[in-house]
Amino acid sequence: MRTQMIGAVCAAAVLFLTSASGHAVSLGGFSCVTGNDAGNCAIGESQLQAEIVDGGDNFAWLGITNLGPEFSVVDRVFIESDSIIDALFLASTGEGVVFFLSDWDEGELPGGADPDVSFVVDDSMTQLLDHPFFGIGPHPLDPDAPQTGLFGVFYWGDFDDLLSDIRVGVSVQGFPGGGRESFVTAGGSGMPNMPEPSAAAVFAIGLLAVGGGVAARRR
Repeated sequence: MRTQMIGAVCAAAVLFLTSASGHAVSLGGFSCVTGNDAGNCAIGESQLQAEIVDGGDNFAWLGITNLGPEFSVVDRVFIESDSIIDALFLASTGEGVVFFLSDWDEGELPGGADPDVSFVVDDSMTQLLDHPFFGIGPHPLDPDAPQTGLFGVFYWGDFDDLLSDIRVGVSVQGFPGGGRESFVTAGGSGMPNMPEPSAAAVFAIGLLAVGGGVAARRR
């Protein structure tokens, strides 16, 4: 039953994300807010991306991508939005597997309390295995690391309300020289654009991979 349910979700997501009616909105580039190491900040700012797609019925898909090539992994995700009800991890791309669990205490984005950042955490998720190379993004000890994490966001109001105030923060480690940095998006542009085929494919492949993996384990 669980395999059938996941398979149905995957199929629906693929149809939605590859249809002409799908609209992906970039949440703007990520900016480093901790500044512990200039090189690590530059890596994160050049490699991290976030997009959000309206799924209807007060649900949206949030994709966080870290394609590399420099080593770095996203292991914590934070969401700020007055419209958010809840968020959960859904899937990841690549042959590797990553899982995020909700932080019930909602945690705090390192560097987010800075008045210049003023990031108020409304929901947060942490990678299940606390290890420097587990997360979203490339690491030498995890050659099949997931490149994109797909999260589900439940919200009040309409999609434009969500876009008007959502910001995403991530905590990143696994840099070549070690260390950890935090990054925050500028927020939604409120100007939906048709998704690039590559972006839709990234989301779809991730969902199919999770559905296929569960089915294989069940067999």
